[in-house]
Amino acid sequence: MYIEDLLAEFNNGLIAGLSREEAAEKYPYQPHLALHESVYEQESQLQFRYRAEHVLSKILSENKEGTIVVITHGGMIYQLYRAFLGLPINTEVFVSTGDTGIHEWVIADGKKIIRASNKTDHLTNKNL
Repeated sequence: MYIEDLLAEFNNGLIAGLSREEAAEKYPYQPHLALHESVYEQESQLQFRYRAEHVLSKILSENKEGTIVVITHGGMIYQLYRAFLGLPINTEVFVSTGDTGIHEWVIADGKKIIRASNKTDHLTNKNL
């Protein structure tokens, strides 16, 4: 097992640990930030995507063969999908992931394949 700090969720800065109500009151949502801009000591969307690109590259380069299991947060999974598929940072493509959702990706013969996305059978099937 290897712990990779780069797989952390989006760094929401001063909002961390606050209830949604308290966060909204103290730190109002800023809807029109450029990709490189951030507020409230958060990382920017560009920094978050770069971190996902960086960690995906690191994982793939250090593990040429075999199975890799990555356990991380929903926001990071979303960014890893974008990086894996080569989508632009400002794409209108969204990927859903539920709590403990399982996503299976394969790279075979230079092709990227998504075999499963957001599987949650393990939450309801007692026989697994």
